[in-house]
Amino acid sequence: TPFCGFYMMGLKRKQVDGLTDFLSLVDILKQGGASRVFVLFCGSRDEETGESWCSDCVKADPVINKVVSEQTDDNATLIACTVGDKPSWKDPNNPFRTHKTLKLTGVPTLMEWDTPKRLGPEECAKTDLVRLLFED
Repeated sequence: TPFCGFYMMGLKRKQVDGLTDFLSLVDILKQGGASRVFVLFCGSRDEETGESWCSDCVKADPVINKVVSEQTDDNATLIACTVGDKPSWKDPNNPFRTHKTLKLTGVPTLMEWDTPKRLGPEECAKTDLVRLLFED
């Protein structure tokens, strides 16, 4: 199943739309004992084309797909979370931009929750950097 345009295998995977659902899922996973939670924030997908409005997300797609497919940690989860359509993402008051922990400035953003590990839009298209993010 595609998540934000990415096919994810190897990790447990979940998809959510919006900040409230994202934060709820993180709490559930952490309470359930998930050892590591990775998050991919991306632009929502167009119903007709199936592609994200975010060109950087489309560019990073094959890189993230490849690296994620190599992951084997049974106790890790990758959450794909859409940040909304282009106009809502561009709003400076978008909740993903203003959230005290997230403070997103671009999509895609790939991060490991509760760690300083974070890749921005340009970095998400670089295989070596994406691999490093998933290493212990």
